[in-house]
Amino acid sequence: MTSNVLPVGVFGVKPFDGQNFANWFFRIKLVLEQNEVLYVITENPPADAKELKTFKTADVKARSILIGCMSDNILILIKDKTSAKEIVDPLSKTYEKTGMKSVVMAQKSWRKMEYKLEKPLQEFLQEFETRAAELRMAGGKLESEDVIHQLLGAMPPEFESVVSALDILCGSKQTEITLDYVRNTLLAEEERILKKEGSQPHNAFSSNRNQGNPFSKSKNVFIC
Repeated sequence: MTSNVLPVGVFGVKPFDGQNFANWFFRIKLVLEQNEVLYVITENPPADAKELKTFKTADVKARSILIGCMSDNILILIKDKTSAKEIVDPLSKTYEKTGMKSVVMAQKSWRKMEYKLEKPLQEFLQEFETRAAELRMAGGKLESEDVIHQLLGAMPPEFESVVSALDILCGSKQTEITLDYVRNTLLAEEERILKKEGSQPHNAFSSNRNQGNPFSKSKNVFIC
């Protein structure tokens, strides 16, 4: 285990401010692992004096990383903590929402999402995948197929041809349909739609279409 002093401001992690804990914790664990101190947030101090000294050195480094990646409003909650584990445990309990109620709420939030052409598709995809991650963090079980089906079901009528094409491709069983493939296909279709409409900005599309979304009415869309 190394004891090199860590440079300040090299972590590349946005300070945690109470939002998107799952993403922040994923990144911070990687930083801790890179610095060989990840173990101190899960293990208790050893009894052996020599090992304890090494552990305390690693713990100071871990606390430095954690505190350096938190905003002031979060620091208030952990200022009295004396170890990295004491810092992480209450944050996990507070911000990792688990249990049946949390799963149901996260699932409702995710499944009611529908894409409107008023904003860039990339923004919707990021929000869609963030909510899917929150559902998993709450304890929900999601397979790649579930995410693909739900994403296609969230598309407006303008994307119907893409859904049909993916249906045929998937039915052929010759090509595995991945989320990345579906995402890229939808983005390409968005570009085609914008060109067809004369490259008008997203907010130029009316949010009050007469035609509803034929896919969103059924949230269990199966293309395979």
